[in-house]
Amino acid sequence: MIPARIRVSIVVSLCACLMAGCLPSLHPLYTEDVGVFREELLGRWRWLFADHQGMDMNIESIEGKAHRITVPQGDEEDLVYVAHLIELGGQLYLECQLQFDEDDLVQFNVLPLHQIMRIRFDNDRLITETHNEPWLEDYLSQHPDELDHLQINDRLLITAHTEQLQQFFIAHADDWTIGSEQSWNRRDANP
Repeated sequence: MIPARIRVSIVVSLCACLMAGCLPSLHPLYTEDVGVFREELLGRWRWLFADHQGMDMNIESIEGKAHRITVPQGDEEDLVYVAHLIELGGQLYLECQLQFDEDDLVQFNVLPLHQIMRIRFDNDRLITETHNEPWLEDYLSQHPDELDHLQINDRLLITAHTEQLQQFFIAHADDWTIGSEQSWNRRDANP
């Protein structure tokens, strides 16, 4: 049986991605040649919900162009993602992948999906933009061979390999329609 703290973390993580509309992919969008580093991404950030409750995250540089995103969960174990900042077609994207401890049996029951969102900076704010999934579903129903994908329980899962995925993002950089937008305020002056 999966410990309660792990079940809660998985549910929270999956709900956050599903509700936020991150674009899930089996394969990474990131390759070394499209990865970028931006100092302004580093630091502590807070997103305030409509009911004034907040969610914090800390973004730090780890090795090369990789980042660690830590999302505190109060009394539960923090959610930790490895992320890469990517520039394609003049746009910035953040690709995140949930990390598990080596001895965590949950990792064998959860697909290690790459969650992709578009980002931009506005002074001391980080704006995350999630894709409008109905637009993408409609587009792919009319152009099914342009991007390999599956439809699973009313959810889109991108199965395209990295090269095809990058080509699609470059070709449609200006077509990204926003499903939702979150504004994260910087919580510290020095990352």
